[in-house]
Amino acid sequence: MVAPIAYVATEVEHDVNTARAVKSLSEAVQVRTISFSDPASMDHGEFERFHALLERLYPLVHARLQKTALGYSLLYLWKGAETAEGSRGKKPVALMSHMDVVPADEEGWDYPPFSGAVADGYVWGRGSIDMKFGLITILEAIEEMLEEGFVPSRDIYVISTCDEEAGDQGGIGEIAERLGRARVRLEWVLDEGGVVGEGMMAGLDKPLAVVGVAEKGYLDLELSVEMEAGHSSMPGQATSVGLLSQAVARVEARQMPSRIVSPVREFFQQVGPHLGPAKRLVFANTSLFAPLIKRVLLGSAETAAMIRTTTAPTMISGGVKPNVLAARASAVVNFRLLPGDTAMDDVSHVTNVVGDSRVKVRVLSESPASTVSPTDGPGFRLIGDCIRQHYPDAVVVPYLLTGSTDSKALEPRASGVYRFTPCRLTKSDVSRMHGVNERVSVENIGKAVSFFRTIIAKA
Repeated sequence: MVAPIAYVATEVEHDVNTARAVKSLSEAVQVRTISFSDPASMDHGEFERFHALLERLYPLVHARLQKTALGYSLLYLWKGAETAEGSRGKKPVALMSHMDVVPADEEGWDYPPFSGAVADGYVWGRGSIDMKFGLITILEAIEEMLEEGFVPSRDIYVISTCDEEAGDQGGIGEIAERLGRARVRLEWVLDEGGVVGEGMMAGLDKPLAVVGVAEKGYLDLELSVEMEAGHSSMPGQATSVGLLSQAVARVEARQMPSRIVSPVREFFQQVGPHLGPAKRLVFANTSLFAPLIKRVLLGSAETAAMIRTTTAPTMISGGVKPNVLAARASAVVNFRLLPGDTAMDDVSHVTNVVGDSRVKVRVLSESPASTVSPTDGPGFRLIGDCIRQHYPDAVVVPYLLTGSTDSKALEPRASGVYRFTPCRLTKSDVSRMHGVNERVSVENIGKAVSFFRTIIAKA
């Protein structure tokens, strides 16, 4: 067995193989691993092609790590020198990054969305950031460390699911069950989430590195009205479409009450010292200034999502002809649940706000908000230390992820689940994810490989 290489903390970044990582990411983007809500729409051949690509790009990873395919999701295990046995040794950790991407319309792109073009200092294409960027830079880091004969001090799991973007949770569910059967208890999990953001907060002249310690829940409700159909020339006092429209308008106008939950409160407390005196005072006393803080945050859609369960009518249908009264009209309203708000809380709220028994409310799908991972545990401390090493000008703070990841399924198996992507982005860069002209800079790719090398070495 090759002896483990001792790691000494240093402020100097690793001399990484950026050129190989860039080429690998370019090739990965060219494989159309698109996931859909309807599994029947999935092109299995593309996922098989992607698996074969990973084997070709990273031969040592596939020779030295234990690989398990669960459907088209992948679970790798890199055995460490101090495997935990009962109470002895170190617990394993997990690095996550899904392989699937959302669809992309060809129109409006500077380079075709699945070209993987390397141009102008960037790799272009769907998944170049979300999240083949993460998977490739993790595997590149491991391949380089294997080339150097490195052995981690503890077991390292690498998890990549095939259906994260579809919200299916099938892949991560199987992986969580497998880890459970093996009685694996993880020290911490690191998945996608926050980034090193430039210009993300008014009054802060430093980049903000946000590490998600919790994420909001997900809920789809259907509102429906059924009435007797008829001719549009003789409508009654109420119609299914009219009643439904009024109900949706009420739900949108009277949303769930706002609250400053613990991850948001801690975010304010830690970012406050880096702001001017007035904001510093307010953020240091969130209970006292809660009404002011909430009023300001509710003024922006982006910040309002931090302090309340959001309400978004997304689909509406009803009727078959312009001159026929619809027998049934329905709408889907999507909610992102604040920690502490449950699906039943929301159903009760919506029912009361609608106030009309003719409007039926039905839960279509739900996933509760995550628990809040500790900021004083080894996972958060290590991630923060690695961020400061590679982004020394950034302010590292915990935050509430307003979207969702599939890492939540590992909470029962881990002491902490954290959500951070080692990538420096502007607001404009962030808007490209799931949008037109998604891209990631060559500099970010090299930096991410170095970041993952550090976190593996220090784990």
